[in-house]
Amino acid sequence: VYTMKTALSEAKATQTLTVTNNFADGETVTVEGQTYTFRATPSRPYDVDLGVSAAVSLDNLKLAINAGANAGEYGVDTVAHPLVTATTNTDTTQVVEARSFGTTANNYLVSETGANASWGAATLAGGVNPVANEVLIGADAATSLDNIKSAVNDTGTEGTHYSTGTQAHPQVTADANAPTTQVFTARDFAVT
Repeated sequence: VYTMKTALSEAKATQTLTVTNNFADGETVTVEGQTYTFRATPSRPYDVDLGVSAAVSLDNLKLAINAGANAGEYGVDTVAHPLVTATTNTDTTQVVEARSFGTTANNYLVSETGANASWGAATLAGGVNPVANEVLIGADAATSLDNIKSAVNDTGTEGTHYSTGTQAHPQVTADANAPTTQVFTARDFAVT
């Protein structure tokens, strides 16, 4: 059974770090077991360059969490956080998001020692487990049929076109489709 949904039920847990002024040398941000230390001169893994402003420091923190381009923004040998990514940031906020959908990440701990920084809560929040076989309703019938085809064949993008964890249908494939029709073909001659 495939259930058409205007929005998939699944969600990744997130949390937001807010700063009112720049960090000081030696202050830290910890995300689920990994501590990032702000330093005027990063010299060790997981040191983050203390920028000239909170906005620059948050940009550098984002790069360190994701192990993005490193031109001195964080310490050498820093690797990407295995459980979260740093997503949207502004001059005063940084959002971290679980890499996986589900409720497990609602238990990921976050903390900081910054006098001018605080997390929205002590853990990530908002993670929702996927419901298998949900299919996203598209902007039109053709897009909806493309999403059904992707779900049946387990192609396309899980979590975008259909729910994470959806498996390819064991007995049929979704073949050619048109803007208003979808053809299904049995995988074997003896399907009943």
